[in-house]
Amino acid sequence: MVFHDPKVVIQTLAKLNTGLTLVNAESYLAQANEIIGADSDATSRTTHPESYILSIVLQLRHEEEPEYLTKLKAMISGELDLNKLDIFE
Repeated sequence: MVFHDPKVVIQTLAKLNTGLTLVNAESYLAQANEIIGADSDATSRTTHPESYILSIVLQLRHEEEPEYLTKLKAMISGELDLNKLDIFE
């Protein structure tokens, strides 16, 4: 791992995505977990869920969660329904 504390990376990521100068990484991570963990459609309802997903995966990887790749796949994979493609909206 390049970093010893994922909170520094999460804080920087949140600052870049929000434009804020002060960010609490723990609060941002809690918010990310709440939004992404709410239900299976959470990533399709947020404008840019990538930073939330990246924050969660960084924390899981830091904690050496053995299933972090499986959890990542679950967060970024949706159901396969051609009628729900963005091009039809």
